[in-house]
Amino acid sequence: MKSHFSFLLLLLLTGTACAEYTLNNIPTDFVLSYEAAQRGDTQGDLGLLGTSMNFDVYKGFYIGPSIYSAIQSDLGGLFVIGANTGYSHPLYDKLWGDIGYFAGGGGAHNDVNPDFSGFMSRSHVGIQYHFTYVELGLQYVYLNYPGYGIHDYHLAFTFSVPGHILMGDPAYRGTSATSLDGIFSNQGINFYRIFLSMFQESYYLHNAKDENGDDLNDTMQLAGAKGGVFLTPSIYLGITTSGAYDSSKSGYMDFFTLLGYQHHVSPKLFYTVEGAIGSGGGGNTDTGSGLMYKPSIGLGYSLTQALALILESGYVIAPSGEFQGAVTSLNLNYQFYNASPESFVSNMGDGHYTFSGWKMSAQTETYHDPQRFSESSTVEDIDMAVIEISHEINDTWLVKGQAAGAYAGNAGSYATGLIGAGIQSPLWHNIRLLSNFFIGAAGGGDIDVGRGAIYQPEAGLSYDLTPYVSLTAKVGRVRSIGGALDATTYSAGIVLNFTSLQEGILRNVQSMRVMNFACSEEKINRSVLQHQPVDLRRSFR
Repeated sequence: MKSHFSFLLLLLLTGTACAEYTLNNIPTDFVLSYEAAQRGDTQGDLGLLGTSMNFDVYKGFYIGPSIYSAIQSDLGGLFVIGANTGYSHPLYDKLWGDIGYFAGGGGAHNDVNPDFSGFMSRSHVGIQYHFTYVELGLQYVYLNYPGYGIHDYHLAFTFSVPGHILMGDPAYRGTSATSLDGIFSNQGINFYRIFLSMFQESYYLHNAKDENGDDLNDTMQLAGAKGGVFLTPSIYLGITTSGAYDSSKSGYMDFFTLLGYQHHVSPKLFYTVEGAIGSGGGGNTDTGSGLMYKPSIGLGYSLTQALALILESGYVIAPSGEFQGAVTSLNLNYQFYNASPESFVSNMGDGHYTFSGWKMSAQTETYHDPQRFSESSTVEDIDMAVIEISHEINDTWLVKGQAAGAYAGNAGSYATGLIGAGIQSPLWHNIRLLSNFFIGAAGGGDIDVGRGAIYQPEAGLSYDLTPYVSLTAKVGRVRSIGGALDATTYSAGIVLNFTSLQEGILRNVQSMRVMNFACSEEKINRSVLQHQPVDLRRSFR
């Protein structure tokens, strides 16, 4: 698994021939897939829903994070977290060919092989037809999932939404301007509205049961994260995930794709309507195949131009299992406008433009001799695949989120979802010192996490191979709140560093306007730069 993470090194080849400070146009694909694989344990097919975000890093070569989850079979709560890579190329007109590979870790309960590793790999070759706004595809897949006896060839169906992001040099972070005159060449630019949320959620279960058939009338507390993009001024598409941190059934997690509607009744007050479909389970809950629905309505209040609180109420149900209940959640919502050469919606902000810093990383993490519920369990390390996203608030502070699933160490159903804060030192001979603190939910794999809440401090360093690509290594400690887990952790990985051009949030949500900027190859007016005079030009590959 570690070897395919090194594919990110292809980013070394993505520079442009333009002058200092350019923006690289990176095509993206948000991909949903469905496939059914024949299991070797005679329990029927395993139906998997795949969710991926692919970034075209070099002339059709792509890489990105992926999550696969069960929505058909008796493995509700199965999640596999990892990274995928591949190559896509036009064949004829709007028909494209695609070849790719995924590796990751995760799982669910396993009655046949309870001490399974969780490792899963997936290879595919396929075709896609590009319509105006979406892409439909068919893949021929080989799925290797030893823990469930799966070594199967089958077909997968894909639905993709293409897009673009503009990546700038990490050194641009904090540079801001009040004019875009002369920045862009060859075509105009739009800004699209993005939101990110952290939330606390309660499931008030009723008429629910666990996998032993016992009643499960429990109040489950969950922590989660949500993100999405507005397709129009009111309609948005997103994903959301949460995990139980206070429940008699530790190890429960869910993951949804959602479509929502937001409407402002005043500049500060608005309401939302959402419909979500996805998968969930774990912690001995009876979610059947894992397929779940979660409709909700919400009432929001804008605290600032960028921040809002949203109180939501809804209902969650697993139609093929015995899991249902009312839902309430409190969301802290952050929104911004991100630059793109083309976008679904071009609502503008307040006319102040800033380069914002981001980091995306793929890591492998080891728990050294973690404590388990069962005394008969073999004492051994577990290895996990980790996907982490960080946003740089300033030179020192970062906010972070990560998801991880076990791929080795006989703890295949163990998974975590964490949020946290980080500190980084100034760069010295390409080296930075790092310190992070995470808190969140975990469960599965017989790891003794009590009711599901864990926290994890860690420290380490990173080394810049280029301004865009870094290597990182860290050591830490993971502990459960109320459980026996108390283990040393080691992690290593590769990090993509970049900036995105953002515009300030609307002062008046009702005054949304559409705008395209003129094209030119002139230098930016240096008087509008707040930090340093630079020759800032726009470049498309």
